[in-house]
Amino acid sequence: MEQSKEDWVQRASDAASADGADPDQAGLWSRMRGMGPLLEAQALDRIFTFSGDTGRPGSSFTIDVGQSQYLITANHLTTGDREELVTLGNAYVQGHQQYLSRVDDPDRHGEDLAVFLMGDAIVSCGDLPLDATGVSFSGEVLIAGFPAFLSPDWSETPLSLNRLPMLKKGILGWMGHVAGQHVMRLDILANPGFSGGPVLFRNRDGRMAVAGIISGTFTQGPDDRLNLGERAYAGITQAAFGNTARKAIEAHQAGRSGPRALY
Repeated sequence: MEQSKEDWVQRASDAASADGADPDQAGLWSRMRGMGPLLEAQALDRIFTFSGDTGRPGSSFTIDVGQSQYLITANHLTTGDREELVTLGNAYVQGHQQYLSRVDDPDRHGEDLAVFLMGDAIVSCGDLPLDATGVSFSGEVLIAGFPAFLSPDWSETPLSLNRLPMLKKGILGWMGHVAGQHVMRLDILANPGFSGGPVLFRNRDGRMAVAGIISGTFTQGPDDRLNLGERAYAGITQAAFGNTARKAIEAHQAGRSGPRALY
């Protein structure tokens, strides 16, 4: 079902205005009607908190292909089992629990990503391509996710911003193969909790698309040569290329209903 940004904002505003919702939330959503073109609603609408059987907090996002919806996150947040109980949340879905079946094979592709087939669809808003075609060195990218373990507690943030993914902007600084994995490295610091969230960019058609899946952030130290007495974040984030997840979805689609291109 195609939805405009205005439709999405209205739906989220209705949810925020429901009984028991934060009264400041409706005002937040109404102000988003003036949100610029940096990030379309179909991207924000698809990003969720993620918690699997490992209990590690992270982020995730959904992609629609044909009549199916897939949830993508980082492999290290999962058990690696073929079925897993996951808990998802965002601006209008809180604590949604569902057993999901995994469609990729982590032992085969070796990447830090996981692809699940959604059962009952949670969102279906617009179009968000999973395609890294056109992403380039020094090109601008965004990452989106839900930071964890902040002090003060993120859940106490005014206007209930904990229900929105946090966005950060940087550039693609490097891409290549490391230990058999196709990865990109970004000049952005991804906080704990961002793992599994999307790396977003504008493709050649001017559309927002997913280029990768956040794995984590590099650290440095302790190291006397750098005069670093303690471990510190290096400000460089690694992400798996989204095309690996795309191939897993294409294989699943082909196995279910014959060959089908993702886009």
